[in-house]
Amino acid sequence: MNKRIQAVGLVSIIVIGSVVAVLVLFYPWDTTDPVVTIVHPVEGLYVNSTQLLEIVASDNFQIDSVWYNWEGVNVTYTGPEEIVFP
Repeated sequence: MNKRIQAVGLVSIIVIGSVVAVLVLFYPWDTTDPVVTIVHPVEGLYVNSTQLLEIVASDNFQIDSVWYNWEGVNVTYTGPEEIVFP
């Protein structure tokens, strides 16, 4: 198996008066997609328009945030919540 090292590099040059500082940062390139699962509601027909929304997300790196789009508005997911479907 052929492996490559992939990274994103950032170079900053800061000049203050006669002092020049060079900052070089390398971040690993994440080649693994996150896994997102909608736990609730499950696929099916519902009589009650109020349903629990539960999402689980995981990644090999830290996940900063999870959001979903509800009626054209991006909503940050913070935990299971009851939502009303139109």
